[in-house]
Amino acid sequence: MKKGFTLLEVMIAISILTVGIGGSYILISQTLIMASESQNRLIASYLAQEGIELVKNIRDSNWLKMHKGGEGVTSWSEGIGISYPDPDCGLVDCKIDYKGTALESCNGDCFLYLKQDGNEFYYCHDNSGEKTKFERKVKISLESSNKIKVEVIVEWKERGGITKDFKVVNYLYPWWLESI
Repeated sequence: MKKGFTLLEVMIAISILTVGIGGSYILISQTLIMASESQNRLIASYLAQEGIELVKNIRDSNWLKMHKGGEGVTSWSEGIGISYPDPDCGLVDCKIDYKGTALESCNGDCFLYLKQDGNEFYYCHDNSGEKTKFERKVKISLESSNKIKVEVIVEWKERGGITKDFKVVNYLYPWWLESI
């Protein structure tokens, strides 16, 4: 009687190892893809919320200017795209930057660029810095004289050219008025 493995036993062992290693490889690659998609979704959620906050900042700055002598501001919604600077901004995609004071039309290009200013990194639309995969569009619609709908959509492409998006909707009011 000879001791050792038969050819059949060796082939079965190799098959089991191949299935185990192949399954592990697929699991690891899918985990890495999901981690990348989760990271992009998290960045998109922050960029969408930043868009909302930038529009709120315009409204709040208008309130401050109106209560400090006017300084050329006549409405709480000025610069939000209803009447100034672009009367069509409520109908088309708009953009606003990190240090922006008014909404502007995108004219088809709403891509964000990652910019560095000293130790500070931020996203902007001014074509300087490194172009990112993210596009941020702000849509404004006047619901009533005291209510503005702000919709921010961040889009990006994942592997395989699949377009993903993240959308945030918020309503702005002149919060200082007693009756809305």
